Amino acid sequence: MEMRLIYPRAQQELDDFRSTSAAVGRLSTLEAFPLHRAAWLGQFLLVQKHLRDGINVDSTLPRSKITGLLYAVDTSQFAVVQLLLSRGASVNKASAGQSTALHILAQKREGKDLQVAIAKALVDAGADRTAKRKEGLTPYWYLITFCANKASEEHRLLFHPGDW
Repeated sequence: MEMRLIYPRAQQELDDFRSTSAAVGRLSTLEAFPLHRAAWLGQFLLVQKHLRDGINVDSTLPRSKITGLLYAVDTSQFAVVQLLLSRGASVNKASAGQSTALHILAQKREGKDLQVAIAKALVDAGADRTAKRKEGLTPYWYLITFCANKASEEHRLLFHPGDW
């Protein structure tokens, strides 16, 4: 039985996304990783169940080293991000490409208020704003490059690695 999302608009977006070949490939890949799949889809109760059943909150996909937290941030699943952080997810655990949750969040162009809320949760949990990807780029660089005209002052301050 397939779980449905609570919010109709989110469900419609997910249904539209599932119809693309990239999504179909990703979903089939994630079948073997139920925590990651549930985090990516924003299935809060299912993430909670998997954690209760003993799945490691910091488990990673074999090649990409992506965690459930990185998927939840990538798909802007705020409630799931909060849940994973409350269960001890490593906020600075990076993917194979050295992307942390802040790097991923900084590249999001939509949902500024939601991004600020997620950024606050990550920073409050100890996210390293000075972390560098393998190219030597910080989350702040990604924020300014991808979202320069959409980032509020509060947004910029959350990502900036130093004191202003």
